[in-house]
Amino acid sequence: MAGRSVLVAFLTATAVVAAAPQQRAPIASTEFTGLFDEYRRGDAVSAATTFGEWPDKRVRDEATLPPGVSDTPTVIALTMFHTEAGMANGEFGALTGGLTTAVGLGYWGLEKAYEAHSYLAYKLVEQLEKRAEDDEDETLHRFTLSWYIVAMSFCHRWGRFPCEQSLLEKGETHFNDSAEFRLVKGSVKQNTRMTRAKADHVHREWLQMMAQLPRWEFKQALKIDPSLVEARVRLAHTTHVFLNYPEAQTELEQALAEARAARDMFSTYLAALFLGELHEDAGRLGEAATTYQIAVDAQPAHIASVALGQALVRLGRNAEGFHIGRRMFGFEGPGVDPIADPYAMYHYAQSWQTPDRLTWMREMGRLPQSSFIR
Repeated sequence: MAGRSVLVAFLTATAVVAAAPQQRAPIASTEFTGLFDEYRRGDAVSAATTFGEWPDKRVRDEATLPPGVSDTPTVIALTMFHTEAGMANGEFGALTGGLTTAVGLGYWGLEKAYEAHSYLAYKLVEQLEKRAEDDEDETLHRFTLSWYIVAMSFCHRWGRFPCEQSLLEKGETHFNDSAEFRLVKGSVKQNTRMTRAKADHVHREWLQMMAQLPRWEFKQALKIDPSLVEARVRLAHTTHVFLNYPEAQTELEQALAEARAARDMFSTYLAALFLGELHEDAGRLGEAATTYQIAVDAQPAHIASVALGQALVRLGRNAEGFHIGRRMFGFEGPGVDPIADPYAMYHYAQSWQTPDRLTWMREMGRLPQSSFIR
């Protein structure tokens, strides 16, 4: 009887497997083909926005290339079409299927549990990176690195830790010898919202632990590329805020000099702002005002302007301090775009680079005239 029970169970399980519906291979729809063609040779932003409105299942069922089409520019274009569509609808890197936690995920690249655009873009990027390795194609390798930086920064910005961490751990196998990847690794682990005043109320051992990983990554980035000034800015800021080590001032002064020499507005503003904060924390209000002024000269944005105005008022230079405030708000108003503040973007890893990176990556798959369809 026991043998018969085992046999019945086996046959039942076999029947269930045989009866299970086979997964249908995606078939490109006419609408997808038209949108993809528009993305490659027409209004890319509009096409990606429309594509981003498709439901998840439709994306998985219809978004595919025609049989036999696998040339590198076309695969790049499809990668970016998915990437920009997912970012346009704000869901890139989110979990799908009603999942709200990451229980059971392997944290080794993106899996089917992620929304369709990010998952499918990731799969294509991995194909491209394999192709780059096989062909020793440095330009293609830079494309895949850039995609990882954009994707990790986006997920970090919108609090999608599983996506951020999964890409970080898989990306280490491809890019750990890259200064830019070490920078983004440190940036997503850096607590940028901690201040020296807050740190005074946190246990010292906890501060040291929080600073350890980002500082290590920023140091490795600078070993690979000493000219990567953003890594120096972030290293010095973390060193000052979390550890209050004296070398933070030297690092910030060096970063500020390098950023100004390179005409790097983003890093100039941040280095000057953080150096001003360091002077202010040490009670050197005059030096703080001087460096805050450098930040405002680089970009007359809110945070540095407020810091400068307050420093001037505290120095007894009330008229100058209030003039800074009036001038700052005078730059804005109805019909005037808000002033971009580098400090606001500082919290979101390398998101400040995303527009330029997307433009460069998109162009690698563009068709100047004719459609990819033959």
